[in-house]
Amino acid sequence: MNEELNSGLIGIKDDIYSLGVVLCEIMSGMYSQDTKKSLGNLALRADRRRNFDSMVFEGIKKQIVPQSLITFQRIAIRCLEDSWTKRPPAGAVVIELKKALEIQEDYEIWGPKLPKGYEEIFQMSEKPDMYFTEKKKNLYDILTEGILLQNGTVLFSLGSNGERNKMISATKFSYKNRWSHKWRSISGSRFQKVAKMLDISNMKIQIRTRTQFLSPGVNYSVHLVFKFCRPRKSQAKRMYVNLKYKRGKENLNAYFATWREDEWMMIELFRFLNDSESTDFEVQLESFSRCYCGSRAVYIQGIEFQEVNDASLLTLLFAQWILL
Repeated sequence: MNEELNSGLIGIKDDIYSLGVVLCEIMSGMYSQDTKKSLGNLALRADRRRNFDSMVFEGIKKQIVPQSLITFQRIAIRCLEDSWTKRPPAGAVVIELKKALEIQEDYEIWGPKLPKGYEEIFQMSEKPDMYFTEKKKNLYDILTEGILLQNGTVLFSLGSNGERNKMISATKFSYKNRWSHKWRSISGSRFQKVAKMLDISNMKIQIRTRTQFLSPGVNYSVHLVFKFCRPRKSQAKRMYVNLKYKRGKENLNAYFATWREDEWMMIELFRFLNDSESTDFEVQLESFSRCYCGSRAVYIQGIEFQEVNDASLLTLLFAQWILL
């Protein structure tokens, strides 16, 4: 005992008890005016009767996450143990308080960033149960990177502004020329299979899709995501490909494709304001210009819906004004 007194261990443990009282003051909104023991004993009795919630200040109950409160409460009670030998060291107290703070921050900071109904989105994934034990920050990071839904045929992701984006796999398209394509697995694709179109001059790919999962009231651009099987080497960020396609009875052309960071290419087909939760779209891809792309075959990964940020929207409007 003398060695413990000389080392100051008992004094430190007494400070831990005082910290426990302060933590109880924070939770209860009460101030221990007379003696620290009175509030400490009150908290211990409430905990033993499993009635500690009755001590928690109502304003705190409305704001704190239950798991954060439980973590905070448990370390406070451990600090109030009658025997100083049972009280935790200062380092353990710091760890538990940081844990309670992380739980609360996860709820307050990252919770609001998750899209409305995100639980339903994860339910459509291949293994939904694995996501419901993750922190909200981790869920946000997963959605930002992109998650496969509907048996791996839809890639859902969050954009830089928190808006919903999606890509639809080429496996969901219709191919009018039965022998025009083969299914391939290639590196860099977000989907297990891509369509290898054997003749880019006569593709006849019918795309019917809906705006499900997208954010209402947001401007979107729709891109075909593809790559030529043997493209000519080029340092240019854009390539003239002259994609011919149809929307309804209208014959259209998309002339320039751009390289993406994932080494795929994309070409914009149209833009629209998503003014409802689910709208039908239909496009038929006809052909690429063979003489410019230097390839007779092309890989089709899918069609992507991307939010249009203010800068790109202004660029589009300016380009349209120039054409007028």
